Amino acid sequence: MLVRACWIISLLVLPFSARALGLGAISLNSSLDQPLSAEIELLSPEPVELDDIQVSLAGAEVFEKAGLDRPFLLTELRFLPQLGKDGNLYIRVGSRQAIREPYLNFLVEVSWSGGRLLKEYTVLLDPPVVQPPLGV
Repeated sequence: MLVRACWIISLLVLPFSARALGLGAISLNSSLDQPLSAEIELLSPEPVELDDIQVSLAGAEVFEKAGLDRPFLLTELRFLPQLGKDGNLYIRVGSRQAIREPYLNFLVEVSWSGGRLLKEYTVLLDPPVVQPPLGV
C-alpha cells in the first residue's frame, strides 16, 4: 500500500518538476542616463532549449491586476534569452534610449512549452561614477 502511494505521488510530482523554470535576481550593468543593460538568470533543474523560451514585458492587463503602473517608458525595454559564457541561460534586458528615471518597476513574462511565469523586478539606477582627474 505504501509503495503504491509513493508511486502515485511521484507520478503527480515528476511532470511538474521536470518542466520547472524560475527567474533569478537581476544584475544591473548600467547607470542613470545610459541605455539600460541588465541580466536575469534563468533557473532550471533540467536543460531548456533557448528557442523554446519567449520573454516579454507583461501586458497592461497583467500590470493592472498586480496593481502596478505601466508607464510608456517600459515599452522601450527589450528582453532576449541567451546563453552566457558560463553555460547558464540569461535574459538580457536592455533599451536603446537612455533611461532618465531613477528606478524602474516592471513585470517580466516568460513562456515556454512547460508553462508561463511572471515576476516583478525593481531596478534602482544610480548616477554614473565620475573619477576626478589625476593630479588635482
